[in-house]
Amino acid sequence: RLGFDWDKAIDIINKIKEELTELEKEVREGRKSRVFDEIGDVLFSIINFSRRSGVDCEESLYEVSKKFVRRFNFMEKYADENNLDFKKLPLKEKDKLWEIAKRELP
Repeated sequence: RLGFDWDKAIDIINKIKEELTELEKEVREGRKSRVFDEIGDVLFSIINFSRRSGVDCEESLYEVSKKFVRRFNFMEKYADENNLDFKKLPLKEKDKLWEIAKRELP
């Protein structure tokens, strides 16, 4: 509105990458208060990109949350049907179930 905006959407994506790099640095260095700030910067940049792209962030997050729940429920059911104790599965095995869920529930 006041001309303080990126010219191209790709510029915002580059800003998101920059903010993610800064977040990663703070995580590696263990500075929790800075991690808090950098997460805010990442979210702000993503929201800016969404606004620029005409995507409703709240609706997008709501839909992806529903998809996650469907896939997670599928994973639990799949494990149960295959006599697997989901809680005791190593993360690598859970990742395999996640890939199956993604194929079955796009």
